[in-house]
Amino acid sequence: MPASQLVARFQANRNNQESSPLFTVIPPELRNRIFLLTCQSSPRKDDPYARDAWYYRPGYEYPEKIYTDLLRTCRLVYLETRLLPLQANEHIFWCGRGPRGQHKSNPLGYFDQFTQEQLNAVNKVHIFAQLWWLEGSFPSLCEKGTQTRTLHITIRHTDWWWWERNQPLVLKDDWMRSLKGISGLKRVVLELETMERDKDQMYAIANRLKARRIELRDGRALVFNIDSMVKQQWYGPSRFAGEVCYIKDENRWVTRNRWWRGEGPDPGLTYCTVTLVWD
Repeated sequence: MPASQLVARFQANRNNQESSPLFTVIPPELRNRIFLLTCQSSPRKDDPYARDAWYYRPGYEYPEKIYTDLLRTCRLVYLETRLLPLQANEHIFWCGRGPRGQHKSNPLGYFDQFTQEQLNAVNKVHIFAQLWWLEGSFPSLCEKGTQTRTLHITIRHTDWWWWERNQPLVLKDDWMRSLKGISGLKRVVLELETMERDKDQMYAIANRLKARRIELRDGRALVFNIDSMVKQQWYGPSRFAGEVCYIKDENRWVTRNRWWRGEGPDPGLTYCTVTLVWD
């Protein structure tokens, strides 16, 4: 049954739960807050990501699960909460080197399943984007009328062009023009990451991008928030998925068939991030 028909049926045949304190005693504002907390995702700490996985990083050490049991309680609860999982949670995609899972690398296929009402409820989309995807596929995603109020794009150390060949960091600006196609966009967050060795290259790119205005389809424009730039560091792996390893003595990355397999525990590596916001 289509979602619109299901909602209409529930509206017509719902029980108003007049004997339930949840609906007759607790104020709607408090009840909605309880519902919102219930629909937020939780980390599955019984299934952690491997520390050397391409997608492991602070805040993303575990897969997330959204518990929707609340929506099955009764028709009235369903009517009040059916959009909360979409509103309250970050819609995350790894467009290149991400964890396995349906639509984790295919935002267009994911949102194609949504009704218009569900699309209108999307508040935040977070894309971990390799540059080949950002420059090649991202524009078509925007052209299809993707909707979100906040778009967060993260370019990890392993997302830059030819990072494993120790090439200089390069980020073109053309993809930013595509943001005009996103309906309802109010905020853009761009997070860049690289190893400490290359941080000055990354900061130079960030300083160049600060001058960009993001033109939107309704005539509005998002401008760089001068108070938003945040620089941070974290200590992460120096090897990824048993395929690439950083050789400190040679100051370079090498592929698996070039590095000694008996090197012992991963010594780790310092990564630097810079975050910019347009609103």
